[in-house]
Amino acid sequence: MAEQATNNLLQLNKSAHAWVGQQAWRILATRFDQGAHFLNTWRAWQCDPCRARRLQYVALASAPPSVDDLMACAAACPDLLVLAKALAPHWHGLAPGFHRITLAGGQILLTLCVGDLMAQLREQQFLADSVYLDLQALDPGAPSPWNIWTVKALARCCRRGTSLVAMGDTSALGADLAQCGFELLSGQTESLTGVADEPLCGQFNPRWALRNTRSPVGGQAAEVGTCAVVGAGLAGASVACALAARSWQVQVLDQDDAPAAGASGLPVGLVVPHVSADDCALSRLSRSGVRMMLQQAQERLQQGLDWAPTGTLERRVDGAPDLPDLWHAQAAWIKPAQLVRAWLALPGITFQGGARVVALRRSGTQWELLDAVGQVLTRADRVVLANACGA
Repeated sequence: MAEQATNNLLQLNKSAHAWVGQQAWRILATRFDQGAHFLNTWRAWQCDPCRARRLQYVALASAPPSVDDLMACAAACPDLLVLAKALAPHWHGLAPGFHRITLAGGQILLTLCVGDLMAQLREQQFLADSVYLDLQALDPGAPSPWNIWTVKALARCCRRGTSLVAMGDTSALGADLAQCGFELLSGQTESLTGVADEPLCGQFNPRWALRNTRSPVGGQAAEVGTCAVVGAGLAGASVACALAARSWQVQVLDQDDAPAAGASGLPVGLVVPHVSADDCALSRLSRSGVRMMLQQAQERLQQGLDWAPTGTLERRVDGAPDLPDLWHAQAAWIKPAQLVRAWLALPGITFQGGARVVALRRSGTQWELLDAVGQVLTRADRVVLANACGA
């Protein structure tokens, strides 16, 4: 069933050559379930030579499946099992909230949103290119969470032309989908009779002008070009890595001759989440940071030499003897300078040492980075300052 829906979704895209030459393609799946649709989409993306450079897959889930469930849904297909095994090491700490998992060297971005359906839909700040609408009931006796209000929230995540594939009984939702601007493709009207095993295909194409008063957090993505990053520590190198993964050409400049010459050059550091009684924003943010850091270490460093996921014991030394020590299973030690060097060695990134930037000057459509005597060190479309107090 999931493979059929995936094929329908991708066929809609291919029929109009929608993602050919695109930097990214964004899919919104309204239910992650056991992960079958995500794994099938990942496999189809790998096999398509005309795929977009990056696949961003945002999935909603009332609760995440277990690792055993992930493996079980992929067990019948060797290709899917390989992908499930690549996903399994990152499948931890999935409390309510948003969780970003980076796969396939940064080309697959899975964002798992755990919690109430309406709340998760309303918090989305992106426009999907494709939507996978799963209406199949988890519990036949439970009321469906889908109504005119959830469909409206879904529509706010769509741009004109967003493709739609719906699985399950659409008989009660067809009128709501049409009212919110979704059109069925030719030959799909019979799917509104509620045939559960046939996917409903369509697109978001309202007959009115779109007026979305909610602006995405990041605004319109900048056109890919050149970027100069000032500072070659953890901050600057990680920014350069993220930009290079999006096809930018990045030049990293530092006043010292070698990267990680400041605090990022410490012999060793600990990757440990922050814990609070009320699970505050800092705690949730630190868990996301730990997850992403461990993914980067696993992909780019030599385990046992540059890092190791040993776990960490946090001892209470704050004068509260009644509180026990905390064991953080998802924690590690790491050599930060090694990670900085690994990031700067990626394709699309060049490092320039001994380059102290003291001023920026606009010249046409680019920025010029100047040294102490006013000489131009480099030119770039964008500049990121990641040089701490030097900024």
